[in-house]
Amino acid sequence: MYFSADGYYKLPYLPAGKYNLAIEKDGFSLNRVADVPVLVGQISTINVTLKPGSVHEEITVTANAVQIDQVSSSLGYVAGATQIIELPTNRSPYSLMTLSPGVIATGNTGTGPIVNGGRSNTSAILFDGQDLVRILRNTAERCGLSLDGHQVCLELGCGVGRVTVWLAELFHHIVAADISPLRLKLNKRALHHYQRTNVNHYCLESIDAVSSLPDYDVFYSVIVLQHNPPPIIVKLLKLILRKLRVGGIAYFQLPTFMKNYYFQVDEYIRKANGGPSHMEMHCIPQKLVFDIVRDAGCELLEIREDPWTESNAIISNSLLVSKPTGT
Repeated sequence: MYFSADGYYKLPYLPAGKYNLAIEKDGFSLNRVADVPVLVGQISTINVTLKPGSVHEEITVTANAVQIDQVSSSLGYVAGATQIIELPTNRSPYSLMTLSPGVIATGNTGTGPIVNGGRSNTSAILFDGQDLVRILRNTAERCGLSLDGHQVCLELGCGVGRVTVWLAELFHHIVAADISPLRLKLNKRALHHYQRTNVNHYCLESIDAVSSLPDYDVFYSVIVLQHNPPPIIVKLLKLILRKLRVGGIAYFQLPTFMKNYYFQVDEYIRKANGGPSHMEMHCIPQKLVFDIVRDAGCELLEIREDPWTESNAIISNSLLVSKPTGT
């Protein structure tokens, strides 16, 4: 929460929903604003005027049903639990996305929806990190594992902290790694907001930097590996799983099939030298993933198809593996 002497205020990291706002200052009447809607990806601006009066006077107004975002041009849409359950959308996040204004359901072949005229391969679905951590816990429970005994968790691609803040609630210590200094800065800000103090941050300037990270007994990564070319995915998985402590577990997601996908190193380098034109999406064969898991001394406990990619032309898998004692 931020306040300035000029009367400006900011309340960041609020979950979507409706809020009641109360503003007061000595010598002025208390002013309340009820039912302020906060939407996903939007900034709600509420200007409040305080009138001179005693501290016992109170003014209450009700916010407009729709707030205009005066700061950013982003759009947001909140789908409630009833809509998710009852609408004929197969509960797919990309189907729910099409309920928002400005979204065309189908873009180019093998890609996702078009949002406000943007490219169809530049859209993304962001989930509440608490739900993702709940999926991790449920997956472990299905495999007869408890997360309570695991102390240190490595989160690869920790980003701005959507998941980090909830992993920090679950594990004793978090090793948060990312390639972006800006995202790490925002991650720290989110942790400060949630009063999490058990996270250390690491900016990865090379793939081999993974080897110098502290030891861990849990590895977590979702919607990260897929944005790296196959040789990078393979090397990262090998390094991370080999470094995983004996008795530890790893939960990670990556695409294992993309229709008409191929990767050629020379062509990739040539295109990369011209600068990226869109967010990259890559995959590696499922059999190769199994080989990496086995060669690292790990055991596959569960593999499932997941909704973390945007097209029926892509198969994404989430895997839970363990490193048994004696390996």
